[in-house]
Amino acid sequence: MKVGETMNNEKFESKMRQELNSNTPDVLDRIKQSERFTIPEKPQKKSFLEIFNSRGVRYSLVSTFMIVILAVFMLRGTTENQVYASTVILDINPQIEITLDEDDKVMTVVALNNDGDTIINHDVEYKNMTLDEFIEYLIEKLDQQGIIISTEDNVILIHVDGVSEAVKARVLEKLQERITAETVRHNKVMKFIKTNDVELTDDQLAEVNRVAKEYNINPARIIIIQRIRSLDDSYTIRELATKTMRELYNLENELTNPNNNQPYRNNDNGRSGAM
Repeated sequence: MKVGETMNNEKFESKMRQELNSNTPDVLDRIKQSERFTIPEKPQKKSFLEIFNSRGVRYSLVSTFMIVILAVFMLRGTTENQVYASTVILDINPQIEITLDEDDKVMTVVALNNDGDTIINHDVEYKNMTLDEFIEYLIEKLDQQGIIISTEDNVILIHVDGVSEAVKARVLEKLQERITAETVRHNKVMKFIKTNDVELTDDQLAEVNRVAKEYNINPARIIIIQRIRSLDDSYTIRELATKTMRELYNLENELTNPNNNQPYRNNDNGRSGAM
């Protein structure tokens, strides 16, 4: 290529660049000059308080809190809103006390003596058991521990206190029916001592409770003991308190019907008239 031609080409290219620079629109500059063009600010770190004050976060936390509170109240309502209706004392040597609500569901189960404590399993949740479920559990436990036997009659003392006579009568009937059914299912026989038919004055009831507290015996057993002592006051409360419910049952029968039974014990056992 000749020198003159080379120079002409360079001039041409220079002219073209000048034309492009002067006539081609700068699109980027136009975008930047637009009112709609903004540069986003760099996100700033927020404090915990600023985050909490955010409306969306507040609503979310409040909603979660209300759900938790509602769940707690629903759970409490199913287990703690029971209304007391009756108290049952069962004494078959192990002595236990059960409180029931209006639907005859268990509220509490308490051992009244050391033998009773062996029956109560502290790993079992008794609360809200139906009375039928508890009796089924109880007879099963008594059978497993050899407390109810098949060689002779078993005897259980049942006593019911409640908010009304109707409640007491209903629970007493249900108790007797269910205990009988469960005992038969284990091929055993159960007899009952019931103290609900014993009418006591306020003074007599106060005396029963006082003696029960003094000797650490449930009041229903004291009623049986005092009934026996009214037939033969040479027996002491302390002496009778150590006897099984079967022994107390047989002794009362012997004292009530002396001609139909063999003497309960030999005369050399040493009875005193002390209370």
